[in-house]
Amino acid sequence: MTASRSMTLDWAVHEIGNYDMQSSSGKSESSSMGLPTKKWLDTWQKEGMRRTAYAAVLCHFNEQPCLLMFDCPRQANGPAGSRYRLLGGKVAPGETEVDGINRKLRKTILRVDDKQSKCEWTVGEKLLTFWRPEFDEFVYPYLPLYVQRPKECISVYQVTLPHKCVIRSRPGCEIRSIPLTTIYKEGIPEFGKIISAVPPALSRFNLKLYATVAAHRRDSQPGKARKVILI
Repeated sequence: MTASRSMTLDWAVHEIGNYDMQSSSGKSESSSMGLPTKKWLDTWQKEGMRRTAYAAVLCHFNEQPCLLMFDCPRQANGPAGSRYRLLGGKVAPGETEVDGINRKLRKTILRVDDKQSKCEWTVGEKLLTFWRPEFDEFVYPYLPLYVQRPKECISVYQVTLPHKCVIRSRPGCEIRSIPLTTIYKEGIPEFGKIISAVPPALSRFNLKLYATVAAHRRDSQPGKARKVILI
């Protein structure tokens, strides 16, 4: 009997210097990565289980793959990892998860200027699914058999960015690029169950690091091997 061969998928990852990070003013928003609220309970009684879809968005700094996320220190008084948020959010009733991610990302990922006709990202593979059985901070990568009416289903998708765009933070937060190695080492106490599960989920991908020619010439050192692909 021969063992089945799993398919390795490519994931294009561009330099963080290609992206213009901008802050956003206004009233801060809540997030399901923290503690559920009474408003959520009221909505659940009317609409049923909440569906949430997040984007795993990668970039690289000095050839170190990083995960882009919101850092919301004002909301850090919740459970472990509640100050960090992946891009994305709640899926509207009747909306698919992919459509929900695209709707949320249109508020966050913008074209650089009027000369850039569009800023297109790609929603790819579903990486993770978590379930929230009750109205508390506990989520699981499976649905326990005893749970008849889960309160939330959380999905995380691969999202590939174009090589250049503007990334705007949500109100009350900042955009951070956290190395995958840091997330893997510090794990659940710092980043929570969902974000800390992202690095292991990337093992089936071939991360292809791209760099601009200008950055390559600026950062190259004699005798240093480069593993990036020039564009």
